Amino acid sequence: DVDPDRVYLTGVSAGGTAVWEFAEAFPEKFAAIVPVASICSTYNVKAEAFAATKLPIWAFYNGGDVHSLVENNRQTRQALLRAGLSPLFREYDQAGHDCWTHAYREASMYDWMLRQRRDENARFVGQRRFRLLIAEDDRLSDWNSEGTGTWHIQSGILKLIDDPASEGKSRLTSDEAFGDFEFHFDFRPSDETACEIELSPVDNRDGAVRILIEWPRQGTGGMVRSSDDNWIDSPSLIAQRTLRSAEWNDIRLQRLGRTLQVLVNGAVLHNLEDVQFEGAIQLSLCMPPGTSSSEWRDLRVRSSHTGTTTVGSSML
Repeated sequence: DVDPDRVYLTGVSAGGTAVWEFAEAFPEKFAAIVPVASICSTYNVKAEAFAATKLPIWAFYNGGDVHSLVENNRQTRQALLRAGLSPLFREYDQAGHDCWTHAYREASMYDWMLRQRRDENARFVGQRRFRLLIAEDDRLSDWNSEGTGTWHIQSGILKLIDDPASEGKSRLTSDEAFGDFEFHFDFRPSDETACEIELSPVDNRDGAVRILIEWPRQGTGGMVRSSDDNWIDSPSLIAQRTLRSAEWNDIRLQRLGRTLQVLVNGAVLHNLEDVQFEGAIQLSLCMPPGTSSSEWRDLRVRSSHTGTTTVGSSML
């Protein structure tokens, strides 16, 4: 028997283009779609159709494929983000049209696919969409900066310009605090620089938790209680191995009550069910001293209607 809530659609090249077309016509029929090495026509129209049904999408293509296909995938991704979705797109750093040999060997893609359910998608219909937290060429006026580094954004890419002689950590904190939320962003290090995020309860700073995402050669990383530096959770080593140096990595956090889940490139890195969080949470990006090469883009959040408040802001 076929479970109607777990039907997935994927295709390669022209078949991948057909995936976009068929999913636009019948978005309510699928739990998720995976178009590979394809072109999405009329992507602005399709983006609204997919956003209305909260259809999960993971697309694959080569950065060295023909220019029209590469630009189409990049523009499709941006259209989906503007429509309030948070799709996964993997751009392989290789030439040619054949990306499916790699895509269909991605174990995390199958794990991700099987976690998607049509009935779960339907549960989100009518709820808030994702919104970009930092707009194109924004001056970051809504975020608070601490430390010696200077944060700036250009062409949608956020970067820290740090003094090599600095000794303290640089931090960029949202001026909003969120109740239950999903926080997604892309992270690209020029080397194997760790990615660090801190979640701070507004009413109890001692309850802050740091998430340290490290490359396998650096160590394991994990979740740390900020007040006493005690480790509270270790990462999945399988998920850790999906990290890619000098490429964009898709990082996702979800807080639901006391449950906190972290995903890296579609794989579950942490799934902690009893984090001692109470009330609204502020989000911070953290960088160690002397680091100035890592980049972020497309910071986006979907939050519950309750618990989202403005905390304060400062011009950078």
